[in-house]
Amino acid sequence: WAVGESDSCFHFPDFIFMLAWLGSVLLVFVLAMTYGISAIENLDDIIETVEKYNDDLTAAASSYKILYIPSLAFAASAVLCIVWVVVMILCGTCILWSFFYGIIALCLACAIYCFTIYPYVAYAFLAAAGLVGLWAWCIRGRLNFAGKTLEIACHVISWYNSLVWMSLLMLALTGVYLALWVVGFVGLFVYLQYDSNDDDMTGGWFEEMLVYFTYIVFFFWTAEVLKNIVVVAVAGVMADWWKGEGGVSPVMHAFCRATTYNLGAITMGSLIVAIVLAIDAVCRGLKKFGDKM
Repeated sequence: WAVGESDSCFHFPDFIFMLAWLGSVLLVFVLAMTYGISAIENLDDIIETVEKYNDDLTAAASSYKILYIPSLAFAASAVLCIVWVVVMILCGTCILWSFFYGIIALCLACAIYCFTIYPYVAYAFLAAAGLVGLWAWCIRGRLNFAGKTLEIACHVISWYNSLVWMSLLMLALTGVYLALWVVGFVGLFVYLQYDSNDDDMTGGWFEEMLVYFTYIVFFFWTAEVLKNIVVVAVAGVMADWWKGEGGVSPVMHAFCRATTYNLGAITMGSLIVAIVLAIDAVCRGLKKFGDKM
């Protein structure tokens, strides 16, 4: 099925993923409101009660510090987003070449450092610098084409500066969802570990780990959906700019199209990425846990 102006967001089978994503957001909200807020309010008492038997929550000194993580993550993301946009607008055409210059400079610095200690290693770094320079020279046409494309993209962003505000809005929504997700995760953890009875549990440790994994997938899913809405909207603005369409407000037109007509496809693709990211996060966590053992 082709997604166009005459389609709705309920084209099969994408609308199934859209409804599932909306359900995951609603579930996180319910968990945060039902279990998370009470767990955050009583977390200090819970820690004081269980830390002499279990050190799972000892690292959390007080309940309000739980929200430090999403707050700092949102602030850092907002600052880096603004800085990156400014860098892209001011010197977008130089970014691609700067990568090659940086690699060559790093290889030369390593060669100079190793020349008196390990001369053969220094020769290897010199050879690597030469190969990188030769590679950059051979693909200079492609780099110039990519640089010109990046310059056009920066021109569109500077022409339609509401794209930046749209991106910051979606970043703010991601920060709000992150805070809500953390509150819900604390409530879920406290409930599964300390509040639930054995009769309420539907299974053993495998089912409990599956619940945590699904909850992690929910976070990455929503984060990817919000990010990809921006990607699709920017691509739509670029297409409208290229064709001279889009009407009075091309940014709003592309944003509405991304959040309606294309939302099903966005949620389906984002779910695949979210599952991969969740598996990677779990593997990294298990590796860190294994290193501490």
